Amino acid sequence: MVCLVYLVYLVCLVGRIGRPHQKNQRDPTDRTDWTAHLLRQQALPKISVPRYPSVVLHSPNEVRMTADDRYDVSDLPEAQFEPGSNGLVLKNLLGITSKHIMDKVEARALEQAMDVLVRAYGETHRFTSTDLCDCHRTWFGKIYEWAGHYRHVNVSKDGFPFAAVAHVPVLMDQFTRDVLRRCTPCSFTSRAEVVHALAETHVELVLIHPFRDGNGRLARVLSTLMALQAGLPLLDFSLMAGTGKTAYITAIQAGLDKHYVPMESLFGEIIEQSRSSS
Repeated sequence: MVCLVYLVYLVCLVGRIGRPHQKNQRDPTDRTDWTAHLLRQQALPKISVPRYPSVVLHSPNEVRMTADDRYDVSDLPEAQFEPGSNGLVLKNLLGITSKHIMDKVEARALEQAMDVLVRAYGETHRFTSTDLCDCHRTWFGKIYEWAGHYRHVNVSKDGFPFAAVAHVPVLMDQFTRDVLRRCTPCSFTSRAEVVHALAETHVELVLIHPFRDGNGRLARVLSTLMALQAGLPLLDFSLMAGTGKTAYITAIQAGLDKHYVPMESLFGEIIEQSRSSS
């Protein structure tokens, strides 16, 4: 059944004609106060949506392989939690056992990473899966051993499994050759094209969930970098949190059928709110 779903998914990922690119005039070296912007992202919901049901989890944070898995991953750092953390903090290079402290460390690391990334990727850059691995490593490199590498464990949250491990490299390669190739650089001439590019890339990256942790935040990083390519201000993602969480999850789920209109609507609102507050 998993193989059948996988084949159907690959058939659905059909290449599309690229859109023309329009260079904008934004200076990529402009410094911005990332601190408040990025700290807001820490509180946004982590989405749990299945694409390949292949792993059974008994708690939101537990990694438990099914009987038909081909190898034991119990010795991998990404499958372990830090001793003394009560299963709340992933095994890390800093020996941190407090979730509260780790949240702060990750937020600070993301702030520092964004100062690097906003300069590394200019307005004409076409993103690839390699870039996303580099972004993940720039952010998590001093915190987790597995930073910048695709996960080697099947993961799920709230009972919803993400793409099975075996499919992640293939899906990310397809994501590069199809979605990122069409949607970046995000310097389109029309607002509708920009909104669609942001929505599609965000949904697809979240659904693949390529890394052990940080996938939702990394998807927002990519959206931010793409928005800057389009000459937009920093995006305020607060509409995805709080009372907007349900609409966000619904928009992600709609992406299972390649239906991006709900996420386009959400990004349209995010752009307007970001412009009004910039």
